[in-house]
Amino acid sequence: MSPGVVLNFGKHKGRRLGDVPLSYLDWLEREAGLQPWLRRAVRTELERRDGPGPIVAPARQVTADTGDLPLGEPGVYAGVMLNPIHAGTFRDAVRRGVFYAEPSEPLSSPALESWRRWHRMAGREAPVVTITWKEWAAGARPPDEAEDAPF
Repeated sequence: MSPGVVLNFGKHKGRRLGDVPLSYLDWLEREAGLQPWLRRAVRTELERRDGPGPIVAPARQVTADTGDLPLGEPGVYAGVMLNPIHAGTFRDAVRRGVFYAEPSEPLSSPALESWRRWHRMAGREAPVVTITWKEWAAGARPPDEAEDAPF
């Protein structure tokens, strides 16, 4: 069981995986050269903390102060805390089956991280389509926003 594995290196040396912060486990899992047994233990711990999977938020909500941003129920999705906007973005990606990264979406977006983790937990590739600023200026939008985009 991964919570019993004790790290013998790094800033959390001497701590059990179950006591190490989630952000460190995420970083550790991506490290090249990590021993296969330790990578498996880190993955097991990440899955243990992630639980059974995300809860997909209710349908799109629009309010006057957020414009036409997709809003969802804030909470933890695949182990990542999402605010209402990121939860809505994640929910839309689940609905579409692909994450559309718009030019203003940072590559470190919590919604994108949640999307990648959710797919990693299921053992599959996380499809992401990146829309560049040039494509955006030419009118490119995710499929269900192309017609009614507010731009």
